[in-house]
Amino acid sequence: MTKKSKGENLLDAILRSASLASTRAPRQNAGTASLFKFSPEEVIRIELEEKLDAINRRHQEEIEELRAKHRSLGNVHKKYARRPIDARTMAISFLKSKYPRVSQRELCAKLDVRTERNAARGPLPSWKKKTWVDAYDDPKTRPKLKVYISKR
Repeated sequence: MTKKSKGENLLDAILRSASLASTRAPRQNAGTASLFKFSPEEVIRIELEEKLDAINRRHQEEIEELRAKHRSLGNVHKKYARRPIDARTMAISFLKSKYPRVSQRELCAKLDVRTERNAARGPLPSWKKKTWVDAYDDPKTRPKLKVYISKR
């Protein structure tokens, strides 16, 4: 027995389904397209497109399920939700990792250099200081600044 190629197997399946279709009443065959109008490659393409459509439908259903789950996560209590990291915190943590032995005053000077590039990295507005070094030198804001930097 010789092994048939995929194209031959497909042609046999088409012929079998065509012979079944020819035994139906003419009224039943009126709505179906005749498979003899297509070449075997076109039939394979059509079948693959149908499979791809089925996969896309399943994929869309899974996406909708995931979106529904994500929407339900919006009910999480805000107190426990993670806040986004601001530019100051990122700058401080970057400088602390790059210069582990730097003093807080030197760190403030380096933060001032970064503040020139991005004003969002400046000292907290509640301190009413324009530069980090000014905030460090002021005896009223130095304790707040030290705590702020040490926690970042």
